Amino acid sequence: MARVLKCSDCGRTPKVTELAPMLHDSVWRKLAGSHEMLCVQCMFTRAAARDIYLSLASLQPCDFNLMCSPVSWFELFASVEMRPPANLDAWRTAAAEVPNAPAALTREEPSLWPNSPRGERRFVRASA
Repeated sequence: MARVLKCSDCGRTPKVTELAPMLHDSVWRKLAGSHEMLCVQCMFTRAAARDIYLSLASLQPCDFNLMCSPVSWFELFASVEMRPPANLDAWRTAAAEVPNAPAALTREEPSLWPNSPRGERRFVRASA
């Protein structure tokens, strides 16, 4: 029998598009217990209440953070960053296993983010 996941805060069973991103364990432990599950709304509410800034560095480089539609968690957080993450290679490794991963992660591309010290530009998802 499949286990039904419910948000530990609001008690709702979120749709896949309402699930919070996969965070590094050290970040998650600031927001929730190891066995808690949060919908995206409750995750951001807890982060604000606890004054925890979530950034691309907070996310685990994994397929879940690359697949959500219409915009992946990676794309959402990367769109506000001013430079590529320190773990860009880990994101590219994760993207190699994901169909329709952001194009900038599936090939060597010199420019990804706007206003970075290297003059990189914002990436866009390749059209299907």
